[in-house]
Amino acid sequence: MKRKMIALVMTGMMVATLFTGCGKSTGSSAGGETTGGGETQATTAAGSQNDEAVMHATDVDNSYVLPEISVESKDITSLDPFDTKSDGKNALWEIYEMLFEVEGFGGKMFPMLADGSKGEFGGYDHEAGTSDYTVYIHDNIYDSAGNHITASDVAFSYDKTFAAGQTSGWSAYSEGCVEVVDDYTVTFHFANELNKMGEIENIWARCFIVSEKAYNDSPSKFISDACGSGPYKLTEFTVSATCTIEARDDYWQTDEEWLTQYQRANVSKINYKVITESTQFVVGLETGEIDCVEDSMTADLIGDFQDGGSYSDKYSVYQYKNNLTTYMMANCSDDSICKDVNMRNAIMHAVDTKGLQAALGGEKVAARTNCLGSDVFSDYNPEWDTWDNYQTASADADAIQKYLDAAGYNGETITILAVQQFQNYCQIVQSMLLNYGIKSEITLYDYGTYVTTKANPASWDLVIDQMAASDYLVNVWSHAMDVSNTGTGLTDNYVSDSEWQEILDKCKVSETHTTENMNAWWQHCVDNAYLMGLAVEYVNIVYPENMTSILMTDKNHVVFGGCTYKEK
Repeated sequence: MKRKMIALVMTGMMVATLFTGCGKSTGSSAGGETTGGGETQATTAAGSQNDEAVMHATDVDNSYVLPEISVESKDITSLDPFDTKSDGKNALWEIYEMLFEVEGFGGKMFPMLADGSKGEFGGYDHEAGTSDYTVYIHDNIYDSAGNHITASDVAFSYDKTFAAGQTSGWSAYSEGCVEVVDDYTVTFHFANELNKMGEIENIWARCFIVSEKAYNDSPSKFISDACGSGPYKLTEFTVSATCTIEARDDYWQTDEEWLTQYQRANVSKINYKVITESTQFVVGLETGEIDCVEDSMTADLIGDFQDGGSYSDKYSVYQYKNNLTTYMMANCSDDSICKDVNMRNAIMHAVDTKGLQAALGGEKVAARTNCLGSDVFSDYNPEWDTWDNYQTASADADAIQKYLDAAGYNGETITILAVQQFQNYCQIVQSMLLNYGIKSEITLYDYGTYVTTKANPASWDLVIDQMAASDYLVNVWSHAMDVSNTGTGLTDNYVSDSEWQEILDKCKVSETHTTENMNAWWQHCVDNAYLMGLAVEYVNIVYPENMTSILMTDKNHVVFGGCTYKEK
């Protein structure tokens, strides 16, 4: 089974999808979606000059191996494969491997370490109605130190990842639930059948498998060194500076029938260089210090690298709509003025998403959204763009004043809480609120302090944050508003609403993931003004002209070894 190059599957980039019960994309068009105001939701940034063949290649040529590439990276403070897989750890996707991988954003799951020639479902067996899943792995998996990876290493890796406490959507997993049947077979004894949207992918394609022996031999326990079964090995790492990986000459997977594009090594040497100052991205590209900026270039910096720009002979730009949605939620606890639904409605109606888009820099920078999430997800319902509510309507001074009067607002100052990176959103919202007499103050923190502060309901009234998923919109909602994520019986913004939670529980399960239930959850949300989507920003990839196709993970990270290149 030879695998072709996997395109980045992003509904917002490709299509306005038909909304179906199973949440799968069933149709496409080249245009946008009509909103209630008669406008279109752009699927790409205005003025985009994308070469779609680069991102959506179906047949690729892996014959040329690029000697070396240097790419921009977020800060890299640790190489821990069990902890949060943040942006700064992109190299780990080519050092380590998982049982299964997913074909780009919103794509299908396929076997990697799992042996796709075995099992009813291509690498695993499962009897419907049970909570047991048996996975078969290849018998010839070796890491870069020559350690033979077997079933016991799978069990070890899952327990280590679970113990790190950075998993999401692993409610069915418990320590010790992976039974080692033999050297190449494990059975997962989950607490329940994996019947939620994206649940099985979120477990099997979210755990790097390592050799227990390699871990025990590691002087740093993989914090500052690495040893995996992937096509690359770590050759250099300096905290907050550089990470260099090089192609292995002893990579275990040589069978073309099962060798996926994600397991290719089309670059001999990949240098990740930490750059945190945005202007240095431009300098680095201009001087040749770096060859690619993955997702950090803002719209005001990309002009020189697009068609007609000073460096368009050396670079191109690909733009796409992010799967991250910036949103605002109201504190519904008794400690906040926002406990009153009228106050919440006044605030939500005062924030004009069209005006916010303009303030952010216009349609080249961000897209409006009419939900918590956007049309990049296949289970987004385009009908929501036509609903008449605070998401779609322009601010109405008379309506806002009626809500304020009903709430008994007397000029109290509300507190807007966020991390530093959302300062611009906070300032725009603050200005919009003031237009209608709502006073506010902004409190910005580092992430750790932000989390601690948010846990105190007396310390804030509004939170501005971002939320994403790599598969379905319902999982954006679940990450943000599912009471099972908090341990308090309340949502992240202190909502106690059993009816709303019951609807969400239905939306999460594949069998009841229907248009009707999704509509009901979102309608209930806006009826109670619990939160609103603010914007979805566009991401810009600046890539070298000799890169002929781009491969991305379902978390929108470029897999440079799996991209293809031509000789300069």
